Amino acid sequence: GSSTPKAIGARVTESHSQTSDNFPIRDLELSVGSNDTVLLTWNLPDGYNASPLELSWIKSDTINDMGQYGFDSYSGTLYDEFDLCHFIGWKIESISFYKVSNWTHYIYVWEQKQGEDMRVLYSQEVPEEEPFGLNTIMLEENIQIEHSTKYWFALRIKNEDQFGYIYPFGVWFGQGMEGKSSLWMDTYHNTWDSFPGFNGWIKTTLVNMTEEENKSFQQVNENQLLTGYRIYRDGTLIKEIPYCFVTYFTDTEFTKEADVEYCVTAVYSEEESEPVCATATITGVGEAIANDAITLSPNPTNGIVRIEGATVAEVQVYNALGQLVKTVQNANAINMGHLSEGIYLLRVTATDGDVNIRKVTLSK
Repeated sequence: GSSTPKAIGARVTESHSQTSDNFPIRDLELSVGSNDTVLLTWNLPDGYNASPLELSWIKSDTINDMGQYGFDSYSGTLYDEFDLCHFIGWKIESISFYKVSNWTHYIYVWEQKQGEDMRVLYSQEVPEEEPFGLNTIMLEENIQIEHSTKYWFALRIKNEDQFGYIYPFGVWFGQGMEGKSSLWMDTYHNTWDSFPGFNGWIKTTLVNMTEEENKSFQQVNENQLLTGYRIYRDGTLIKEIPYCFVTYFTDTEFTKEADVEYCVTAVYSEEESEPVCATATITGVGEAIANDAITLSPNPTNGIVRIEGATVAEVQVYNALGQLVKTVQNANAINMGHLSEGIYLLRVTATDGDVNIRKVTLSK
């Protein structure tokens, strides 16, 4: 048989147990590597294409007080990967705030990818002529929400002369989300402080990328909250994923050289969607293992991993949840030192197109 396993075909089949009201996943793809590994990837259900979406931790459309935190400081809100799991790929359209002072205003977006430091993703000065009261500033760049990433949406207010109105922020007092809705930071420290109950008035609007997606609006009610996924191999449940933002799974357990059918369902509370299925045609698994010269060194590692036995075009690193956490191209060494300790899967694509998946343990 061939020494390069392959995955072919994708089709919708009958459900295992589901209701017809819930939306299935989209675009299931399989990637079969040597050493008995199959990587499944998919996209969120169509039911989460409601647009536009307003992100806000506050419950009011008006301010009820004003706040001050230094003469050059930020008021911000945080949305983590759990808050945004339904909206991967959406565009950040605008940030709204209340202007209550004549100081210089900026809107900011920070991001923090898994295992990396927080960084400024976007900033834009607010024109001086914007009037006092509610302002909505459209972003001038196309920024999309990504997997496994935290976002801070913030308003910066600056007075270089350190004179003037000492309460430059519009705020809302009321029940908020500690550590997410009540964040303040000055420009001398790169960390956010949280003041529960003292919420900066900031709202962020997300939209879908295309008109076609906007037309597919579906209102999600309490019974349609996406809570995760279930993976079936040849009709048998092999994995439950309890996170809606984890849209990857690597199967390392099958052993046969034959057609293997995988089905993925979206889980809504205790109910499942119709499954989406794909068939992996496995050929030459035994030969691929016997002849495979790709090795990782050292393994376990405390940071740097070297890939030997092939010229590498791309390496993708997946954590134990199946999340893609790092991608490196055209390099036979990869630095994993910034990642948390644990077991990772490396999907190694060689320049000749061969794909191999290897397991590595990171121990610091």
